[in-house]
Amino acid sequence: MLCLVIIYFVDESVTINGVISDRARLLQDRARVINKWISNENLQNLSEDSLPYKTYIEKTARNLNARILILSKNNEVIYETNFSGIYEKLDFNKIDSIKKTLKPRYQRFSSSENKNVLYTIYPLVKNGIYYGSVVTISDLEAVIPDLNTEKVILYSILVVLIFTVILYLIFRNFLKPIDDIESGVSEITRGNYSHEIKESKTSFLSIIRSFNILAGRLSEIEKTQSQFISNISHELKTPIASMSIIAQSILESVDSIDKDLLKEFVNDIYNENIRLKNIIDELLYMAVLDKRDVSLNLEYRPINKLIHESIKVIKPIAEKKHIDIIFKQGKNIYGEVDYGKVKQVCINLLSNAIKYSPTGSKIKVKLTENKNEFIMAVEDEGYGISEEDQKYVFDRLYRVDKARSRAEGGTGLGLYISRQIVNLHMGTLELESKVNVGSTFTVTIPKRYRLVDKK
Repeated sequence: MLCLVIIYFVDESVTINGVISDRARLLQDRARVINKWISNENLQNLSEDSLPYKTYIEKTARNLNARILILSKNNEVIYETNFSGIYEKLDFNKIDSIKKTLKPRYQRFSSSENKNVLYTIYPLVKNGIYYGSVVTISDLEAVIPDLNTEKVILYSILVVLIFTVILYLIFRNFLKPIDDIESGVSEITRGNYSHEIKESKTSFLSIIRSFNILAGRLSEIEKTQSQFISNISHELKTPIASMSIIAQSILESVDSIDKDLLKEFVNDIYNENIRLKNIIDELLYMAVLDKRDVSLNLEYRPINKLIHESIKVIKPIAEKKHIDIIFKQGKNIYGEVDYGKVKQVCINLLSNAIKYSPTGSKIKVKLTENKNEFIMAVEDEGYGISEEDQKYVFDRLYRVDKARSRAEGGTGLGLYISRQIVNLHMGTLELESKVNVGSTFTVTIPKRYRLVDKK
């Protein structure tokens, strides 16, 4: 394209310069004829009255559409035609330079009226002596033709086509990642969360990587939700099926059933009913937390007491696995909290530690404080959690060991609910864990509840 532009301007320049050269030669030829006639006269006493062929000079000026002047060696105007409308102030510096060269010259430049004009200067020389000059001034606006319209159109079309091709080649690679992203979004919209965009070295690399991470996360969420539905279906179906079998057994032997056996059956039905109620309560509470439609009943209460009460609730379950829960009482530490909800967090963490700890192990509960916060930590000697699972352990419905969770009756909601409660208190719930070593869950909550300015 650059070559075309250069060719275009070079061609235009050559055309214009050719026209000027032809015009200059014509003017100089006429000036030479005038010079020849004048040279036959007495050049030393040259004046307008003694100037021959004035009629011819006037006629020549009209034919050439030019202004013709006869100048003395001192640049005084001896004669000037009256035909042309060009009244340009003479550039005597140009004329003076001829005295040195004594050769015909021409010069193109802009006039005071911003017009292109052409000067031709033909010296009056006789026997090597300079006596004056014949000067012609011609308006080039009338003699320089417009460039061929078809050529302009052709060059324009070629330039546009080549420019379009170049833009296409540039933007094809630039826009391809956008097309890939659009295609990927369409795939995800249709539920294909496994779709990935091939990464390449483009300015959109970070966006493509973010998209692939998002797609992978959505795929995991979909799998987790599918697993949750399966787990919940099983958890709901198990107590219902158990109660149904027990009830059927009672009905089949209602006349001969032993009183103690009947009491045992009824107790089993009651326990399964409680288990079913707990599952439903957790699901409903999770839905409330997701909507953020939860109010806090804040009280300034001792956190030590809250931990003791939680241990008392969970201790019977720990004793079944011969697990010792250790909490060393220190000074009372107070916090402005929703006592019932934070107690639920403590019970959830203790319950979780018991489920994933081997028989005969220990669970340590620690309570410390700093200037503005209290810190509660639950440390177990359990199976630990891998780094891969640690990224998702606080997600709702996620369970690290599906088989063990199901055997223990877990639904994968406890840690999710606990973190949501801690978040409501503007605190944090964090995990440190090593496989086959154990896990530590640490709760940090401000002693005084503070509202966050959501601007």
